[in-house]
Amino acid sequence: MSSSHAFNSTIYSQVPSLNSELSTAFSSANSR
Repeated sequence: MSSSHAFNSTIYSQVPSLNSELSTAFSSANSR
């Protein structure tokens, strides 16, 4: 249970950076 929680917290801590990268990629693709 604790290992699963640690894994989930690691994933969610990476989410903001992933979202910013995705939004940057989409905006650059739309600007073409």
